[in-house]
Amino acid sequence: MKRLSYMACLLLASAAFTACDEDFKDWADPQSNPQEEAITAMVDITPVASMKLEEQPGDSVVIASVSSIAENFSLTACNIELVAEGQILNLPSKVKDGNIKVRLTELDQKVASLYKSQKSLEREVTLKLTPVVMTTNGEATSLTEYPEMQSAITPVATPAVDTEYYIVGDLNSWQMDKSTATKLEVDKDNQYLFSVVVESEEKFDFKIVPGSAIEAPDAWQRALGASKVIEDPDPGLLAFRDKEGADPDNLTCAGGKKMKITINVEDYTYTIKEDLPEHMYINGSPYSLGWDWAVAPEMVPVTQTPGMFWSIQYYTAGDQIKFAPVRKWEGDFGYDEEILSPEAIDFAELTSSGGNIGIGKSGWYLVIVAVTTEGKTISFRLPEVYLLGGVINNSWNCDETTLFRIPTDKTSDFISPAATVTGMARISTTAVDGTNLLDAFLIYSRCNPLSSSSPSLFPGIKSFVSFTNCDANGRKIIVWNTLNAVSAFATKRFALSAPPRTEIASTI
Repeated sequence: MKRLSYMACLLLASAAFTACDEDFKDWADPQSNPQEEAITAMVDITPVASMKLEEQPGDSVVIASVSSIAENFSLTACNIELVAEGQILNLPSKVKDGNIKVRLTELDQKVASLYKSQKSLEREVTLKLTPVVMTTNGEATSLTEYPEMQSAITPVATPAVDTEYYIVGDLNSWQMDKSTATKLEVDKDNQYLFSVVVESEEKFDFKIVPGSAIEAPDAWQRALGASKVIEDPDPGLLAFRDKEGADPDNLTCAGGKKMKITINVEDYTYTIKEDLPEHMYINGSPYSLGWDWAVAPEMVPVTQTPGMFWSIQYYTAGDQIKFAPVRKWEGDFGYDEEILSPEAIDFAELTSSGGNIGIGKSGWYLVIVAVTTEGKTISFRLPEVYLLGGVINNSWNCDETTLFRIPTDKTSDFISPAATVTGMARISTTAVDGTNLLDAFLIYSRCNPLSSSSPSLFPGIKSFVSFTNCDANGRKIIVWNTLNAVSAFATKRFALSAPPRTEIASTI
């Protein structure tokens, strides 16, 4: 690893620092004091090029060391931030004899948190340091904007993958007994995923125990649970006995609803959430003569609202449709007056057609399916689509001034009002209750003609269309429906007043 040097203009202040010790159970932030007078100093810090945490013998490791420092100066503390995968995590440290040391278990779990995986693979991390130096007369300062450093950290090896896993806890009075424990079932498409749906009127604590350990003398030492070291990210880290010999905490599941507990024993992560579908598909006569689930369009999940999905579709009178959380005849549902709102039935003139939803009136519809642990609802309403981002009179409001014109037939376009301001644009629609489906309907494109050398446009629904460096006056966004597309919409072109520009195509 290349040694990095830093020349700084130091601002002096009086400060007092306590002596460092080897107790890595209590980590304190370094002290700092108001800055006063300037002086020049140099300090060289060299990070560890690579480190396998499994091979480290103690409860702490040296992550970087002072290579050299100007006369009459000493390194007394160092704030560390770990950076990877677009995230930043603070890492407490202590300085002793020119070495910057961190707690092994905390480093291990924070690297795992950055990568959302505890696989024992070499992980590249960036170290953002803020060293604190002190003169011999007790004056100190923090060196901000110190050069970033790179290091490769390999997390501690995870336990061997078992073929069975069980829940042991409040549900079975914490008995290590296969006959009373709740077994997680392996996913048929992924051997590393195990899950189970549980019902409990009250909150309960539990741990996960491998099948090979549940009736063994060391069962509790091999149990899996929640991390004690850092706050669990989403999905959480599935903790196991660490190198300090500490067992994990209990996991906790909220009661009162059907909850799905899932563990990933490749990455050693877990999720606990309501047992709600993650996907929703529409099948029916508009999509294929044989009701082929392979071509059934997928609805768009509503951001931050699990179990809720939407799609904008054109239906012709006489069309029939059904819904399902998977692309097959499993868990499918259609016409049911208990889940179809009276407003939806009247608006689309819906009828039951052999259990399917029969469409009685041709037109464009915003279809919304919401699934909770209490049941389902299906809504049909007019698709209100808005151009937001301030490109229309600096307005971010969903109102008539930002509303797209809805076409009168299946093949015509949705057309936005003319943009009046250069800037970022976003397309949004609204749910039945009038709230925005945030991030549900976004597009991205470029304001110059596409060519074979142009970078590919961002797919998906969480991007933007930019009018930056474009003449926005008079611009309109035109979108058209693609019935078998995931989102049901795609950017077709920009309709311009003058001068004309090359059409820009993108899918969402």
